[in-house]
Amino acid sequence: MKEHGRAAEDYHLARKIFEFVGEKRDALKAGLVLGSSYLSLQKFDKALAAYGRSLRELKEEGEERGAVSALCNIGKVYERRGETAKSAEYYEKGLHLSKKLGYEYGVRMASGYLDRLRVEGKEH
Repeated sequence: MKEHGRAAEDYHLARKIFEFVGEKRDALKAGLVLGSSYLSLQKFDKALAAYGRSLRELKEEGEERGAVSALCNIGKVYERRGETAKSAEYYEKGLHLSKKLGYEYGVRMASGYLDRLRVEGKEH
């Protein structure tokens, strides 16, 4: 658990450095990984904040495939918090955007998360 906390600190710092030197794409990636670090620490509010910021910035930059990942990651946070209806909502958004983009990997990813909710009886 200590390593995850250190990783969160490192990714937070990396994001700031990438932003400072103008490496927007790397900063966006670091933001997604930061959210994942917080999720593994069960710091759900911080994970939602990191993923939400990443989602906004990915959309602003036209990085729609990255936005699919952010949407599904937000869904994972809600699922871990037991908010399955909210989780399914974000997985559906990721699925819809993936289909719109013709992004097959995103379709499989979002569909897999939705299927897992159905199998586990957690569906909204």
